[in-house]
Amino acid sequence: MVDDRTHDELIQEQFSQQAAMWDSYIRSGGNEDVLSWNIGKLELTPDMRVLDVAAGTGVLARAMAVRVAEAVAVDVTPEMVAQGRQLAASEGLSNVTFDEGDARNLPYDDARFDVVTCRLAMHQFEDPRRCLQELVRVCRPGGQVAIIDITTADDPTTAETHNRLERLRDPSHTNALTANQLQGMAEGCGLDIVDASYFEVERNLESWMDMTQTPSESRTTILEELQRELGGGSDTGMYPYLEDGHFMFKHRWAMLVGRRA
Repeated sequence: MVDDRTHDELIQEQFSQQAAMWDSYIRSGGNEDVLSWNIGKLELTPDMRVLDVAAGTGVLARAMAVRVAEAVAVDVTPEMVAQGRQLAASEGLSNVTFDEGDARNLPYDDARFDVVTCRLAMHQFEDPRRCLQELVRVCRPGGQVAIIDITTADDPTTAETHNRLERLRDPSHTNALTANQLQGMAEGCGLDIVDASYFEVERNLESWMDMTQTPSESRTTILEELQRELGGGSDTGMYPYLEDGHFMFKHRWAMLVGRRA
């Protein structure tokens, strides 16, 4: 069956249905450690204005808000934006603004922000370079731009398998890049990389697929390929393992912090 939906339609479908569960999911397991890692790599001061792009419910924006003067979270999915506003209000955060906006054409003036971040979104963009150029555009000269995303294997065959399985789970996934590809793209967009760090995030396979309401046929395919790898088969790039009877795998995250020239 041919899926003739546009990528924008796939994004809206996926993330509108995930909005209510997004915050609890993205904070589950060891993800609070990941968030602490992200915050710890940024030079945040009380006078700063920061922007989080493709922010979802603003998990990172809200964490930055307690350390800066103003935080802005922008996302293309209205349900994510609405959920983020409710959560910020419940947390008593008065210095966080939530906007609807497209990462390809951010609704902000040039050089408006001191820090610009993008977390777990590059692999959703059809044209990540264009979106990164927008992140750089709205960052002031000398400011920080941080890219945080899952990465894939350096081996092209393994990377192709990894991305195919990711798309089976979430059709709005485009391509996870290698760490070197992410860094090369960042440097090509005018960033001087001042820090590059990496983190392994453990995922429960069933919970991961539940989040996107992955169809049963796709679930079966993903599980079978990971089981084959555990039995000595081809590398999927997902590092599967069993833990207390649960099927698990690992995402490898990269965080690149660059300074705008």
